[in-house]
Amino acid sequence: MNADIFLETSLQAELEKLEESTYPGVFISLEGIEGCGKSTQAALLAEKLRDEDGYEVLLTLEPGGTQIAEEIRDLLLRAPQRNTHTTSSGGVTIEPTAKGGSSTAGWAEFSTASVWTRPQMKPETEALLYAAARSEHVREVILPALQAGKIVITDRFVDSTLAYQGGGRELGFEFVLSLHSLSAKDLYPDITFFLDSDLETSINRARKGGGDRIEEEKLSFHRRVLDAYRGLSGMFRERFVSLDGDEPIEDISQEIYAVTLGLLLERGYKS
Repeated sequence: MNADIFLETSLQAELEKLEESTYPGVFISLEGIEGCGKSTQAALLAEKLRDEDGYEVLLTLEPGGTQIAEEIRDLLLRAPQRNTHTTSSGGVTIEPTAKGGSSTAGWAEFSTASVWTRPQMKPETEALLYAAARSEHVREVILPALQAGKIVITDRFVDSTLAYQGGGRELGFEFVLSLHSLSAKDLYPDITFFLDSDLETSINRARKGGGDRIEEEKLSFHRRVLDAYRGLSGMFRERFVSLDGDEPIEDISQEIYAVTLGLLLERGYKS
């Protein structure tokens, strides 16, 4: 299928889902590049809705939210590190973790040149792992909360995968959307707040104290991610709300809160 037709069809499907939600809850996501402040804003929104309005709110994040998803998160985001392993051709010895296994059984041979300085992962593998974590998150946490009538606020959802793997890793939106359809039952947020922030300022902020595997990617990667987010905000404008992520934290928070209250009022949502 032509990518433009696929995206147009996906957009229409999203709009239909917004109109025909089968759950009584409200689903909100916050998106943006590393260090843009979305995690802070997600927490502030949850706090205001709970404390000032008495709403029942579930605050969650991706990848994560369940034990399995958290383990996948660790694999995906583990900071750069030096791994040692051996080989039968001389290097260090490979030690399998399985009980009762021999020191070399089941392992491919590596040369000493294959000692690496950071975890290696193919882009497709990365996208599939994010989809697997989301599958657990949606089925075990998000959908049950929405079906119980809660407001679910998530720090990242499908748009992160579209931006990072579709854009940053250059896998394309079509590939990511097909994974999402399979892994997350075609669930999309009712509204997405995108914090559009200065690239270098945000990435430098995220890397303070040492970044994770994604944060430490080249600036060119993060530039592709930001460009993808900006493209998504135009494509999915029925649910995207783009905000200046470089504005003061409280100003952004008030704007997100006001828009959210408007959505809840429109939905007839009561605390």
